[in-house]
Amino acid sequence: MNFEPQTYEELIRMKRCVELTKYYEVTEEELWEIYHFLEQEPEAFIKGGRQNLSLIIGQNTAKTQKVIMANCTDRSIDGILLSRTEFKVFPPPLHTILRLRQQRWFLFQQQ
Repeated sequence: MNFEPQTYEELIRMKRCVELTKYYEVTEEELWEIYHFLEQEPEAFIKGGRQNLSLIIGQNTAKTQKVIMANCTDRSIDGILLSRTEFKVFPPPLHTILRLRQQRWFLFQQQ
């Protein structure tokens, strides 16, 4: 995202969009779409899973407006929540972490 933010809100929104690229493969065009979606809708938020980003409006009566296919590049997270006011990263469930550790231990024992 190559522009000069004019307000504090624009700066924070841009920072969150750029931070999103640490976790997901998104094009510049998709990043701008997310930026403008958050800019135009006060109750907008982005919910990321392992293979997509859902653009959603409303907390109580949430309506998915669009789904962007985007692979999560960080295997240490299970998803994200991005809005005007927050950026949260969700770790995988504990049972997934334990299963991965067991697999690594088993592979280590095989060597």
